[in-house]
Amino acid sequence: MSFADYAENAVLDHVFNNTALTSPTTVYLQLHTADPTDTGTVGVSTITGNRPAIAFGSASGGVSTQSGTTSWASVAGASLPETISHYSIWDANTGGNCLATGAMDTSKLVSAGDDVDVSGITITLT
Repeated sequence: MSFADYAENAVLDHVFNNTALTSPTTVYLQLHTADPTDTGTVGVSTITGNRPAIAFGSASGGVSTQSGTTSWASVAGASLPETISHYSIWDANTGGNCLATGAMDTSKLVSAGDDVDVSGITITLT
């Protein structure tokens, strides 16, 4: 997992330049078929539509882990089947700013009608 440029700059400015940082009320998960890069726009999965909310536990030791599961039921999409290999985390369910990106622990082939469940995403800052 890595912070996207938007989040990196916002945190650095907050810590070192006394720039206010407004935390998003909710963060959202987007799935990808390739590394989304820092923009979160590469390989966007066709199954996601609006991004569902994703929740994380309180950070400890520089680590925050997804709490619960984020799900899509009976997916449909123009390019199915497709293999989901990456994710991005956003501050809005459509549009918004990409906050972080990462690779799934295991890629998953998704076909029309499948349920997709994502859990265990861990964000680590070292």
